[in-house]
Amino acid sequence: GYTVAIGEDLGIIGEESTEVPNATPRTTAEARSGEVQLRFIKDGHTGVYIESQIGADTTWDYLAIDTTSPYNDSRPLRTPGQPEKRRYRMCFWDGTPTNNWTNIVEVTFGG
Repeated sequence: GYTVAIGEDLGIIGEESTEVPNATPRTTAEARSGEVQLRFIKDGHTGVYIESQIGADTTWDYLAIDTTSPYNDSRPLRTPGQPEKRRYRMCFWDGTPTNNWTNIVEVTFGG
């Protein structure tokens, strides 16, 4: 007869998981001179997987995997001197993306 006490003695009972299902990184975005700064909190994960859209784009493009906050998007404007809307979303990355996406963060960049 197996008991919890036997499991503890054998070291096969671990701590309860504190992971929150469908969790997403806490993130902010700020347009700065020459870049958009994306700040995030990993909450114990390896990093974040970042995707973006620019202007009227409707598909998400891979931007980066980042393991330290902040990530600085320093891509130039598509049309020099013309401000553009940039949208970002992130999910946790621990070797593969979780695909539990943050709310979309939008900034106007350039100008």
